[in-house]
Amino acid sequence: MSDALNVPHHQPETAQPEEAPQPRMPGPGQPLQDMVAPFDRSTVQRYARHIATPGIGMLGQRRTSAARVAVIGLGGLASPVLEYLAAAGVGELMVADVDAVELSNLHRKPMFSTPDVGRRKVEAAADAAQRINPHVAVRLVEGYVEAHNAVELLTPYDVIVDCTDDPGTRRVLASASAELGIPHVWGAVTQFHGRVAVWWPPHGPCSECSQDIEENGGVYSEHGVFGPTCGQIGSVMAAEALKLVLGLDESLLGWILQLDTLTQRWTEDRRAADPQCTVCRPHTSGEEAWSRTQAVPVQTDEHWEPSLIPVTTMQAMLERPEDFEPFVLVDVRGEHERELGALEPSYHLPLEEVRAGRAREVLGPHDSVVTYCRNGVRSAEAARLLHEQGFANVYVLEGGLMEWANQVEPDLPIW
Repeated sequence: MSDALNVPHHQPETAQPEEAPQPRMPGPGQPLQDMVAPFDRSTVQRYARHIATPGIGMLGQRRTSAARVAVIGLGGLASPVLEYLAAAGVGELMVADVDAVELSNLHRKPMFSTPDVGRRKVEAAADAAQRINPHVAVRLVEGYVEAHNAVELLTPYDVIVDCTDDPGTRRVLASASAELGIPHVWGAVTQFHGRVAVWWPPHGPCSECSQDIEENGGVYSEHGVFGPTCGQIGSVMAAEALKLVLGLDESLLGWILQLDTLTQRWTEDRRAADPQCTVCRPHTSGEEAWSRTQAVPVQTDEHWEPSLIPVTTMQAMLERPEDFEPFVLVDVRGEHERELGALEPSYHLPLEEVRAGRAREVLGPHDSVVTYCRNGVRSAEAARLLHEQGFANVYVLEGGLMEWANQVEPDLPIW
């Protein structure tokens, strides 16, 4: 069975194994795909206004037409997502859902119309996308995206767009995003409120790094939803997906954008990666994660010295992590010292283990690492070793715990 179903009335595809996950080298600000062949005249005319937009151009439009985006869930958010992605000329769209179109769907899903009631959503959505742009291939998956099939289904795709508004599916997609290195665009709506974010470990947090992600979530049938709120949030999700494909610098990575449609006020909420997240952390450290960086070696310098972080800055980083870039605090002292007192949250990685090269087992290649010890001597040695082992962003707590006790926590026991 073909991966891309260009004729939307083909039987929907069930979950079939794909090839093994391949390393994903691009990161934020880098295009996610190469370009398709040059366009013919009519295709140039179709995308003329996109091509004329600064930051896109002909090359950006050709990258868009090479991109593959997976849209999971065909609820109210999926309607503007699919319409704008199809109109923009994304090369392939995967649509996944298990339901049929219901009459109660129509007020918030303008891609469906009254004659679609009773049809399978995946078929009706594919028809709608190809009415907008027949050049777009549509892959139909009628089934749930679950832990046992998510990686196989999503391996070929450049971006995941999560329109399910379902916590269980969101966690599954967060894990697949971390394992494959694919950005995860997420949205949720209820009543007059909506939220949208971009998650992309290891470049930023996954959705499960935040404990209060369920806020404003709800089931349409229980809480209701204002149709235009879906349109507003879904349009932002489509824009974020296209910005990621094009490699445009600014995205919502690490932010939750929140909307109150009644007041038309948008607010932003910064989110930091959790170095102990049980969903994304297993995929962003260890040998598998390091193997993805082999094509981008770190340039080492025998005269390199780590930058120092003042204790007052570290205090702010620990108290307000959402205001800083994600980092991992590493205690390189011995076990007996740590038992007396430590900064939390921090990993314990004794200097002896750093010397033995074990840091890669617990730290990822994209981690920003801050080391600390009693007075800064061992942490500086650990930082130099980590840099030699391929860690690009390594820092030292200036003066160690002695300076911390002097300026921040006088009662901290120090060995």
